[in-house]
Amino acid sequence: MEERNQLSWQKAVEYSGYNFFSDWDFFTGQDPSHGLVNYTDATTAFDDGLAFWTNTGVPGIQVDHWTKLPSGTPRNSVRMNTRDIFSGGLFIIDLQVMPFGCGVWPAFWTLGYEGSWPDNGEIDILEGIMSNNNNQMTIHTTAGCQLDQSPGLFTGTVGNTNCDSSSGGTGCSIISDSTSSYGQPFNNDGGGVFAMKWDGSGISIWNWNRWDIPQDITNQNPDPTTWGLPAAEFSGNSCDMGRYFQAQVLILNIDLCGDWAGGVYSTYSYCPGTCADFIAKPSNLDTAVMLINYIRVYQQGATSPVSAQADKTNNLTGAGGAVAGPSSAHPSFHFSFIPLIIASFSFLLSMAFLA
Repeated sequence: MEERNQLSWQKAVEYSGYNFFSDWDFFTGQDPSHGLVNYTDATTAFDDGLAFWTNTGVPGIQVDHWTKLPSGTPRNSVRMNTRDIFSGGLFIIDLQVMPFGCGVWPAFWTLGYEGSWPDNGEIDILEGIMSNNNNQMTIHTTAGCQLDQSPGLFTGTVGNTNCDSSSGGTGCSIISDSTSSYGQPFNNDGGGVFAMKWDGSGISIWNWNRWDIPQDITNQNPDPTTWGLPAAEFSGNSCDMGRYFQAQVLILNIDLCGDWAGGVYSTYSYCPGTCADFIAKPSNLDTAVMLINYIRVYQQGATSPVSAQADKTNNLTGAGGAVAGPSSAHPSFHFSFIPLIIASFSFLLSMAFLA
């Protein structure tokens, strides 16, 4: 992939509003991150209110937080990936509400579509656990990719420098310098925007709260050259983008406990008991809700935004799991009048599913 910095970024794909779910598939396999979740199919997700729209038309996903379960029982949740696959571009997500809380582990990320993980890379744009305040950004690759720590590349704090996840490594990570880039502080500021630029020069990730979103993003004419240093930069100087990152799908999910949130649960003094016990009580997960104003993908110049359609199931596993295969039957869409944070039931109105 070559940089084309002289070309403007043109919007290629948008996922928003009542059409948001049209081009996503729901993953229903066992969670490879060993979380206490049961990722449901689309029909179940819409029927049970796990995938929904607010009464103002904002799409959202959430964990079942109305069913009392025995400790250790997986709780219904959502993980979905785009049918479109992308080989570079500018990816922007505007979140109105982000999940957080003890045992909660949400993410917005990309995953290599072909081959076995992590052969074609993974990019974690938004990820966090518990009631952390800082977003963590991570890339996962095979051996040979390192984090470039040269001064002046990014504003965040280095977490890990070895990106190799092929032998059990956790990837290379950078923690945002913003203490309102994740969790309740992010929500209290009215949400905000995350942007990820992926091209031959590397992978750059920015974050802004609602009051600080660049006007060019709001105007749908983004210009990353005006945004200043990113929160995270995974430079092509020490990690060959063309070698380590191939076509990716976008993924949204909300996990519970699992390898990360469950593995460090006891180190969070404000989280009582065990992770399994805590999430068994539904009211403890009232904040495990994600509302997405939009996701937009931009490409430079006349570059095609989508290299292919994700139209088959591949033997692909990763830190976050496998890509969902296409549904054999399209579910009905439903309007859902679920309150912003707490929802115990929804009133559903069927619509024709748009493929």
